[in-house]
Amino acid sequence: MNPLIRWTMGNVSEAGWECLSESTRLLPQIYPEFDYVICYNSMEQKSLSKTKDGLKRLKSFGIDLYEQKEEDLKIPHKFNKAKKVNNHCWKLCPTRLRPDGHELWIDNDIVIMDRIPEVDDWLTKDVPIISTSYGQEQYGRFRPMNNNCCAGFFGLPPNFDFQTKLLESCNGPLDGFDEQGLVVSIVTREEGWIPIHTWNLNQTGWFARFTMECPGYHFIRLNTGTNSAWEHYKILSSPDPKICNSSEWMYNDNHKQKKGTVIQQRFTAP
Repeated sequence: MNPLIRWTMGNVSEAGWECLSESTRLLPQIYPEFDYVICYNSMEQKSLSKTKDGLKRLKSFGIDLYEQKEEDLKIPHKFNKAKKVNNHCWKLCPTRLRPDGHELWIDNDIVIMDRIPEVDDWLTKDVPIISTSYGQEQYGRFRPMNNNCCAGFFGLPPNFDFQTKLLESCNGPLDGFDEQGLVVSIVTREEGWIPIHTWNLNQTGWFARFTMECPGYHFIRLNTGTNSAWEHYKILSSPDPKICNSSEWMYNDNHKQKKGTVIQQRFTAP
């Protein structure tokens, strides 16, 4: 059984759309052994993006799609504002799409440009994996002890009963950044869990000079608007910066020529 990579995509900024476009363009080339799916929600709402038809735009990426519905979110949760970007627990809907295989969650604001050594190691083991950060993240009411981790990139091994562990640890409806702390707590309680070094998946944004030296980058806070690191990435990765600044910039040519193969397997939540 092939391992699975799943993105979560909802109501995000134009920069968030651009980053997902780049992420879906590159990853199938770097990890051809994976299957891929975009789990999407809130496409019927007015988007923060300039794009009017989000679902049509998602289909242009050439990746299988899975529609997330709130009634399928089996974890107690509270969405105070339906259109807010930070309804983070969409990431847990459904809790597993490939329970019998390795399954990797990736936020839409992450770009991977080369294989990450810890991911290659994880694929040979039956333990969870998660990215690390330079400092404490926002963890809601589930603040883990002594672990600076980020749930924007994490993976679970085959036969890991994620839903049971979530329900056992969830003391009330999830709200705000509760999902982040809960996922980190569950992953880091497992013996032998694998941390991804901050160099191999580098958190970046508006606070440091951006370089193209790391295998992967997490452009944090990109879903609420662009930042200097993302704009610098576009300039460095495009032969013509004018392309990047166009309101229609969607990597159209690259997607037509290099997009990942749409897999035939259909996904059903357990």
